[in-house]
Amino acid sequence: MSQVCHERGTRKPAPDVYLRAAELLGAEPKNCAAVEDTTNGLRAALAAGMTVYAVPNPHFPPDPSVLARTTVLERITDLPEALQAPLG
Repeated sequence: MSQVCHERGTRKPAPDVYLRAAELLGAEPKNCAAVEDTTNGLRAALAAGMTVYAVPNPHFPPDPSVLARTTVLERITDLPEALQAPLG
């Protein structure tokens, strides 16, 4: 991901880094998932059109209005189970 950031020269909340990552994977962004912990990271992934999982940092919590548009996980270890759940 670091290389993708350098290629684009933009920073989150611009979706460029996520769009480029999807491109490198040969996938449509709508078929990708992103995991983030910050407001700007969540905004970037949402703007890219991805399914977004938030793992909020309790010491620096993301904006609640942005979190409301994601699937919130208590711990990163909850991600495998969340990825198996149907979306919607």
